[in-house]
Amino acid sequence: MKTSLASLFLISTLCLSHCQGESKSLSQNLVTYTIQPMLSGTQQVLQVEVKVAVPKGSQQFDFTYLNNSWGQNDLYRCLDTILSAHRKLKAVKMPGENKISFQGKLPAELKFSYHIKQDFEGEIKHENSYRPIIQAGFFHVFGHSLFMVPTSFQAEGHPFEMIVNWKGFPSNYAIHNSFGSQERQQRFTIKNWGEGTVFVGGDFRLHPFKVQGKNVVLAMRGQWPLFSDEQLKNNLEKTVQSQRAFWNDYSQAYFTVVMMPIEGECTKVGNRYSGMISVGGTALVNSFSTFCTNNQCTDLSQFDYLYNHELMHNWLGHTIHTVGEEEYYWLREGFTDYFCYQNLLKNGFFSPEKYLAEVNSRVFKPHYTNRVKERPNSEITYNNFWKDRDFEKLPYRRGMIYAYYLDGKIKQASKGQSSLRNLMLDMLEMAQKGKVIDTNDFLALSKKYCGSDQSESFKTYILEGKLLQPEDFVLPQGLSIAWSEDKTFLKLSKEPAADEATWQRLTK
Repeated sequence: MKTSLASLFLISTLCLSHCQGESKSLSQNLVTYTIQPMLSGTQQVLQVEVKVAVPKGSQQFDFTYLNNSWGQNDLYRCLDTILSAHRKLKAVKMPGENKISFQGKLPAELKFSYHIKQDFEGEIKHENSYRPIIQAGFFHVFGHSLFMVPTSFQAEGHPFEMIVNWKGFPSNYAIHNSFGSQERQQRFTIKNWGEGTVFVGGDFRLHPFKVQGKNVVLAMRGQWPLFSDEQLKNNLEKTVQSQRAFWNDYSQAYFTVVMMPIEGECTKVGNRYSGMISVGGTALVNSFSTFCTNNQCTDLSQFDYLYNHELMHNWLGHTIHTVGEEEYYWLREGFTDYFCYQNLLKNGFFSPEKYLAEVNSRVFKPHYTNRVKERPNSEITYNNFWKDRDFEKLPYRRGMIYAYYLDGKIKQASKGQSSLRNLMLDMLEMAQKGKVIDTNDFLALSKKYCGSDQSESFKTYILEGKLLQPEDFVLPQGLSIAWSEDKTFLKLSKEPAADEATWQRLTK
């Protein structure tokens, strides 16, 4: 979920359903939105009209709208001009409670409108890219910053329906989001509005393709100096195919990647370019939202890790839920990184030499030299994770290194017949049956595949944060882990006996 910003949102279940009919239970929890472009003074805004049935005799009806989310504060600055069709009603903003409350004698059907606006001026940069972006030629808004959602619908925990009508947009204006592409009326069923979604429109170029008959769309804007749309689409298609093969899961009917350019300085120094490279994004429902610096420093290879990591979260994060957030990042981020690097090697994005270089420079060395490397898992809290770069990277690296340990144990115990992937497939099957994964589930699966209880190793290396030593790892013949020459970090190395079979055994 997070490469630079990736997994702050609550994990919940959201299922897409273009409903042909309307059941009695769902019709009671139905909210309709009509969105159209407007000028408010000289500023382009999105006007959102809302209709929703209200329980008879109600004196108050609340809507949820997050004021602080995904590292962004004061999002109520983007929420403007709330106008009710009912004169005696009062709309009260409560940013501290993340809600807007309609108070007074409520009608059977509540109708009102509001504006969503861009609250910053100047260039779109990394620090403001997660806020609503609404300009004359396009918009890019995350669902929690576009829709006020009835609070009671979410509290009940039952599915509710949203109808979204896109009105007044030019015929050549793309309408594209987490639920569909180029649909001017959309209807979908939702369980819990905690999941991330993205809505874009305007001059985005849409590039559809299919993977085993299922629809995938790349939506991008801006002109990119070092690669073409087709090259990026091919890169994405290869990633989607390999990810779904890894999980043996081709069930997702629709998926999109949205790519949004941001600004960053890049200058030519001699024959080379030097400057800012920011390639990041967030895994969402049926979608992934990318933000990238659009300059001569950003090339196609920088998307290899991004897509291979983030798309893995379609399963480990969106389907496989855990009972907690930051305390499970060792699994949701660390294990995701492990399989990301394995897939990059297995599917030809990385050569063996590049794989070793990347793993050593981005995982082993920075982990073993990190100032917080041995802090316990209990200190990977919301505040530490989002405010301290060293804590932010800690569960990624710790979890990935532990995955090397556990994968080796499983392959050794099964004589190469099973691997950590088998454990993950079992976890996926449990999650698809509604199980929310906890530590006990993980340890039970670890014992099943290792043939021995892994509680002590988990307690030592994950919960207490102690460092794994070279002798703890079991690797395929031709690979080894040893201390670096200066004894400061562990290093994964290729031995003379390494051949193609070595890498196949590593990525099995």
